[in-house]
Amino acid sequence: MIEPVPDNIIYCYGIFSDIVPLIESMGILTVAGLPDEHLKTMTGTTLLVLDDLMNSTSKEYLDSLFTMRSHHEGLGCILIVQNIFAPNIKVARGNAHYLVLMNGVAYRLQVRILGSQLFPGKIKFFQDAYQKAVNEDGGSLLIDLHPKTPDQLRLRANIFPGQENIVYLPK
Repeated sequence: MIEPVPDNIIYCYGIFSDIVPLIESMGILTVAGLPDEHLKTMTGTTLLVLDDLMNSTSKEYLDSLFTMRSHHEGLGCILIVQNIFAPNIKVARGNAHYLVLMNGVAYRLQVRILGSQLFPGKIKFFQDAYQKAVNEDGGSLLIDLHPKTPDQLRLRANIFPGQENIVYLPK
C-alpha cells in the first residue's frame, strides 16, 4: 500500500492503550509522545504515525514535518485527528497527499466544508461518495490529493488488501 515500503515505522501515541503492545509485537517502534530523538537516529525512509497527539503537538512542529522534513528527509507522516479544521493542523492538512474520513455524526459539517473546498461545484457528488463509503461497517473514504493522481481516482473506498476497491465518479 505504501511505496516505497518504509525502512522504519514509528507509532507515536498520546495515551497508552491495548493496541500498543500489539503494534510492538509487529516490530514497530512505539513512542509515548513525540519522537524527536528517535527521528535523529533513523536511517533510510521512515513512516511516522502520530495518534492522538493533536493537542500536544505544536503548529510549528507539524508544519515542519509536513513541509520540509517530509520532502527532504524520506519521512512519511500519518496524523490521526478528530478535528480536520483544528488550527494547528492547517498546513499539515494542506500538504497531505491523502485524507481518510471515517463516519462521525458530530463532524458532518466539517466533512461538508472540506468537500466544498476540495470539490467546488461537486459537493453533492462528494457527500454521496462519503455517505456510501462510511455507511459500511468500519467504512472510510480515501481522498487522494496526490498531484500525480488522475481526477477520476480522487475518491475511493475499500482500499485495504482483500477488499474490492470502489472508485466514486461524478455522474
